[in-house]
Amino acid sequence: MNTYILLLAALALAYLFSRSFMLSIIQLSDKYRLYDKANLIKLHKEQVSSLGGVAIFSVFWLLAFVFVKNDFLPHFFTGSLVLFLIGLRDDLLGLHAYFRLAVQVVVACLLIYWGMTFPQFTAFGLTIPSWAATAITAVFVLCVINAWNFIDGSNGLAAGLSLVSTASFGFYFLLGGDTELALLTCLLAGAMAGFATFNFGNKARAFMGDNGSTFTGLVLAFLVISFIQVGKHLPVSNATLVQLCLAPLFVPVADMARVVLVRLARGRSPFKGDRTHIHHLMMARGFSPVSIALILMALQALVIVFAVSMPVEIFLTALALLTAGFYLFLLRKKVVAMGQHQLKPVKTKEESLSKVAP
Repeated sequence: MNTYILLLAALALAYLFSRSFMLSIIQLSDKYRLYDKANLIKLHKEQVSSLGGVAIFSVFWLLAFVFVKNDFLPHFFTGSLVLFLIGLRDDLLGLHAYFRLAVQVVVACLLIYWGMTFPQFTAFGLTIPSWAATAITAVFVLCVINAWNFIDGSNGLAAGLSLVSTASFGFYFLLGGDTELALLTCLLAGAMAGFATFNFGNKARAFMGDNGSTFTGLVLAFLVISFIQVGKHLPVSNATLVQLCLAPLFVPVADMARVVLVRLARGRSPFKGDRTHIHHLMMARGFSPVSIALILMALQALVIVFAVSMPVEIFLTALALLTAGFYLFLLRKKVVAMGQHQLKPVKTKEESLSKVAP
């Protein structure tokens, strides 16, 4: 079968299955009142299901085992299943902050043990030995998992950014000639698109929940590591390879880093939730959820275009200017839609790094 036809078929099936499954999930949530719990740091007040990740996870793996033949797939399924179930348990009943973080560490270590690790390489004038590459892999996986959970705080935002990221990785893998990884990317994109039809808009009918956002972050981390492994055979420098891989993750990871640093600088625990995320700042300036999602998706796409078209030195300069300009635009006027009490940590519930942004 033609590669492009196969990829389109996988994308279409994942979309249709996910959309159909979402209808059943919403009906089940309404029947048993399985709703996301509102609190001071969340933007919604309506009763909305937080089980969208069930559709994303189920459809992705159902079709992955049909379309993709890869020896690592059973290992990756095991790790992602543990992470998904912990997220689901937390969405439904709640879990202690440090327990959730500990499980993420265990999952990352298991996947590294099974072979999901950055290779030894030289980039930006630095040689990364194998032991350091292993440590970097663990930190990287945890950061991406939590970055996607942090950014899942406004309708359509995490799903939209995921679609932009998967589109870029699909393009990368096609250029690299790896059809199996391109298929996995299409499956995540299709499952995410099916879910997004119920999540995108000023009033969402479903959220992906921790079960969906942490799983999505794990898959994207896997795609980055896989492309670094595959991309060593491409006619580009290692620094360019790193640039291409990190660009599709920029918006969520940069926002997470900024929020954590700001909390630490203010003497606050990074485990306490607040309304200082980029989507909160944009909401305070009057942007609607749809506008927030579209603007940040466009920003993410622009960063990817920069990464593909610019050498490393120019890319880093352009990225710094773009980021500074965007935040100056958001912060140049006094925030009027958000009281100071909302900027303080929420004292009713300890939030982990995977629960800071609902």
